[in-house]
Parts: sequence; structure tokens; C-alpha cells
Amino acid sequence: MKSGYGLIGMVAVFLSSSLFAQVRSGPFRPATQRMGDGGGASATLGKFGVKEMSRNTPAEPDGTQTTKVRFTGPDHGWGIVKTSSAYYSTEGKYLGELPGGVLFSYASVKPTSKSLVLQGKIKRAERWEGPFLLDYEGLTIFSGDLETMPPSVVEPLVAYFTVSDRITQRKKAIEEAEYSKNPYYVSAKSAMDRYEATRLHAAELQAESEKLKGLSRSKVLDELRTLKYEQIKIKMALDRANANYKIWKESHPIPASNYTTDGELQRLQSEYDQLQVAVRKFLPGK
Repeated sequence: MKSGYGLIGMVAVFLSSSLFAQVRSGPFRPATQRMGDGGGASATLGKFGVKEMSRNTPAEPDGTQTTKVRFTGPDHGWGIVKTSSAYYSTEGKYLGELPGGVLFSYASVKPTSKSLVLQGKIKRAERWEGPFLLDYEGLTIFSGDLETMPPSVVEPLVAYFTVSDRITQRKKAIEEAEYSKNPYYVSAKSAMDRYEATRLHAAELQAESEKLKGLSRSKVLDELRTLKYEQIKIKMALDRANANYKIWKESHPIPASNYTTDGELQRLQSEYDQLQVAVRKFLPGK
């Protein structure tokens, strides 16, 4: 291993899910809300991380609020997905969510109309795939050269973030089972799914328009404007469903025993506690 990097030749930087360049306030996510998401506008360590450039900007017609951010980490490097995070084709098409524990390397950082993305490859089943665009939400970036990192360093970190995200997913499953008892659950989830579908389609149209010119670009932008108007109506329906859902939810909290008596969650938690000891020296604050 190369010398001069400090404790193990790397520094971990957490890029929190609260750091979207496009921060959406209002819409409730009954089936996908993450447990344990902290607040705060930025997360930095030394010279790496993300810095917020502006805040408290006016909300857009569909209820979103924009926050501009600046990436201050290295322009290339490696990292591990901390918690479920979106990834896209190099053309900007949404491909799904990467689970925690996925190892990645990136060659560049690119701004988009909505956020920042890292262009790089991901490792799955011992094979590197890509290139893809990785949303910086939920990523952990390490300094140093991945090729110089021994398995005794990388493997425990991958295992740690894998188990950590599985705990999150298990908690979500427990919560969803309880939330499904809410008489407004179906209407709230349906409205949220519709809103998310239009949001993703809008992002695809925006990405497509940026590659076109002339009449072709005008047609795509017209479609995007029509979709934005439709989003306003969907958002109003979502807000109504949200309000009813929230009132019932606040009066019916999830019993703590739902977590403490779940065998799968307790097994994962025990594994997590052991891994946390193994990676503590690699991760600040752990």
C-alpha cells in the first residue's frame, strides 16, 4: 500500500441524500421513504464533499424547491453506494436503483439540469459494468487509488454498506406492512407513483431536449411543458391524499415491538454491529 495517505491511505466522504440539487418538498412517499435520513445542507470532510451554493429559493409551480450545489471532491476516484441510489444510462435514461454495497469507480463529475452525476462503472458479480451516470445521492467516496487498496480494506466496507442498506430495506418493509393498514394508503401511494412517473419522464424529456436542435427540440420542449401542467394537477391530488394519510398516520404510530420482535431485522442488526467494529477506523464518526 502506498504511504502518506494517513490511517489507511484513504478518507471517506459521505454524500447525504439531503443534498439534491433539486430538493422536493411536500410529496409524501408512503412506500419508499428512507429510515434515518438526516437533515443538514452539506457534508464535507477536508477538501472533499459537496457544498451548497444557495438555499431557500422560491418553490416552483409543481411544489419543488431548487438548491444549487457544488461538488468539491476529486474529479475521479472510487466509492461505495451507501444507500439505495439512482443510476442512469449515459444518455440520461433512468435505469433503476443501486443497492447499498455496490462498488464503483468514476472518471468525471457532470452537472445536469436537476443535480450532479458521477460518470463511471459499477462492479457486480466480480464484473465491471458501464459506463453509467450515478446520482451522487447516497454515495460514499474514498480518496486514494482503488487498485492499491487490499481486499482486507475494501471487502469489509462493501459488506458494511450492503448490510446497512438491507437494514433500511427491512425497516421499510415493516413500515409498509403497518402503513398499509392506513385507509388512505392506497390513494396516497397511487398519487405518489403517478407523480414520480411524471417526474422521471420530465427528466428524460429534459435530457433529450439538451441533445436536440431546431424543430425537434421545440417539439420535445412543448411535450415537456404539457407534462409540467399535468404535474400540477397530479400534485394537487397528491397533497390531498397526503393530508388525509398524515392525519391517520400521526394518530397510529408504529409499535416499537414491530422492530424488536422481527427476527430478520435482529439478525441483520447483529451482523451490522460486528461489521461496524471492523470498519470504524475507515469511516469518520463510526
